[in-house]
Amino acid sequence: MVNRIAIEVMVYFLALVSSVSHLSAQSDLTMRQDVADAIDTLELFTLLQTEVCDYLGQHHIAPPKIDDQFSTILFSNWIEIIDPDKIYLFESDMKELGLSIYNLDDQIREGRFDFFEQSYALLLNGIKRNQNIYHDLQESGMDFSIQEDYSTTGNHNTYIKDSEEHKSRYSKYAKFQVLQIFNQLLIEATAADEVGNISKDSLLALAQQQFYDFEKDTFKLLSIKDKIKYFEDYLDAIALSYDPYCEYYSELSKEEYDIALTGKLVGAGVVISYEEGHNRIVELVVGGPAWRTEQIVKGDIILGVTTQEGIYFDGKDATIFEIASKIRGKVGTNVTMHLLGSDGQQKDVKIYRKEVLSYGEQVKGLMLNKDTDTPVGYIDIRQFYRSESPGKNSSSAEDVINYFKIFEEKDVQSVVIDLRDCLGGVLDESLTILGALVGSGPLLQSRDRQDSTYVYQSGCHEIVYTGDIIVLTNQNSASAAEILASTLKDYKRAIIVGTRTFGKGTVQQFAHLTEDSTQSLTNPHQGGWLKYTFSNYYRINGDATQLVGLEPDIKLPGILDSVAVGETQMKNPILWTQIDSVDYDICTGYFDDLRMLKIKSKIRVTSNADFINVKKAAIQLQELYTQTAVPLRIADYRAYDYLRNVKLRNASNAPYSDLPLMEVTSVSLTQKLSLSAEESRWMALRSQDIYLKEAINVFADLESVR
Repeated sequence: MVNRIAIEVMVYFLALVSSVSHLSAQSDLTMRQDVADAIDTLELFTLLQTEVCDYLGQHHIAPPKIDDQFSTILFSNWIEIIDPDKIYLFESDMKELGLSIYNLDDQIREGRFDFFEQSYALLLNGIKRNQNIYHDLQESGMDFSIQEDYSTTGNHNTYIKDSEEHKSRYSKYAKFQVLQIFNQLLIEATAADEVGNISKDSLLALAQQQFYDFEKDTFKLLSIKDKIKYFEDYLDAIALSYDPYCEYYSELSKEEYDIALTGKLVGAGVVISYEEGHNRIVELVVGGPAWRTEQIVKGDIILGVTTQEGIYFDGKDATIFEIASKIRGKVGTNVTMHLLGSDGQQKDVKIYRKEVLSYGEQVKGLMLNKDTDTPVGYIDIRQFYRSESPGKNSSSAEDVINYFKIFEEKDVQSVVIDLRDCLGGVLDESLTILGALVGSGPLLQSRDRQDSTYVYQSGCHEIVYTGDIIVLTNQNSASAAEILASTLKDYKRAIIVGTRTFGKGTVQQFAHLTEDSTQSLTNPHQGGWLKYTFSNYYRINGDATQLVGLEPDIKLPGILDSVAVGETQMKNPILWTQIDSVDYDICTGYFDDLRMLKIKSKIRVTSNADFINVKKAAIQLQELYTQTAVPLRIADYRAYDYLRNVKLRNASNAPYSDLPLMEVTSVSLTQKLSLSAEESRWMALRSQDIYLKEAINVFADLESVR
């Protein structure tokens, strides 16, 4: 479920400065307030709600009945959006709101907003209550010697009964946040070899001050959020009641979504965090505009920004959101960042905005060698992206195909496609890759609400690579990644190795809500965007990946085996269905009998110390997921956090051996003189990747049994 309040707070304190924005964040917020003041909100809400419900009713793949059951789902979605941690609403508030749980459908039909208005007023009252406790807590301080726990999962809490319980719960929430900050400060001090020079009491005091600053800006954000913005969240709750992927987006949030989908960042390529009263640069995107200046470094404080037009924006009291809006701009334009370095010297650095794809999201290629003179190619796909700008990284499909051409030219007989943790992206990119590997023929089926089936065909007649392929998957391989893997499996063009995939088999698209009637209002609302499910994906053999995912040919232990993940864990998912297969020809030269490969792999994995460790780490991770009570006495918390970090470290390190298992050589699509530090670290991890090693072993098995 989307927690919009949490997301907006996160934007304040950890914002990736990117994307093109035609309006600054401040002007957008000012415009919203002007709109809220000038527009008859009842008329606007009626128009927007009617448009959202009518559009979903006419275009959603399986629109539910707007009845009492829909009402209860909407009620749950809305409460989870506005108060997921149960820190704003009292039990008495919920009893009052609960009277509407079965009649929200009636309110929608009748164009009434009683429930929204009621919940909006109660939420604002809850925010004010939290502000009062916040100020009281600043005066009284926090006692970390008391033995008590904080529940990290809102679902495990009951709603607040009275003001005393409210004070206690907020105090526990505050102490939990402070202890997390304290722990991070302690880690940083230890890394800087300064832990002996700083007392833990001073670090704890600093952590408390950082928390107070954080909360102050959180309340500032909530205070400038007008009723129209809250109603946009309510529209989102309505959309989510159709299925987990239906969402309402404002113009600004849609812009951010587009950036995420293309994988492109337009701006400076920096990550900013609010620390110790300053907006500070905490990360630079390798290859980005800021990184290329060689003048901007981590830790620089942003004093202000001057636009290309010469307009200066003071960053002293600005939020991250406001700073980000000034750094954003059109590709090719410039912005000057005024920074204070760690040496106390001010520097003014001009940056020319450009699109940047972060290294972690780029398609990457390697050559792998393990105890043999026969190399194995490797292609890592974390996202299917596409941009209209030409050049490297403008298309994931183009990059993947170019890597395959290199491997074909070098006579590399085997290639691993790594789709682990690939959550999908642009569908056409996945289909383009498929066409290049299987040639002409059907690639995918989809069916709409009228039960009309559409078959996606490949128009590619030239296969760019003819060698063997293994696809690595895990529980986070989803959507377009599942399509790529399942189609290669159906054509017997590749062997799927790893774990069952996520199970997302639905198709979403956007509709721009530009109802003419909203334009007649004073300062008209822009309408926004609606993401909705309009079709289901089906494999060419007629099966769906929806809910069930894709079962690998050769199953390996996974770090998430003991944790409930995937589409089945989402609220109100689309159900699994099946349609007829289409005619397609199996790829020539395939190896049909995988039984011996499965047996050989299972024997190896069962006795392999690294995979045994994966199973142990999976159990430890499951224990972390089920443990929701966190001790707040500082000595107890440090012991808890130490054990927690040990388990997390074990889970994070489990896929990697202690020593290199193979030689890895970079394969680049462009000439470069040296490797970046990030690329070197990534290559080192690939050399220790136990799943990659097992994939190479399967290739060897395949060669031996042919």
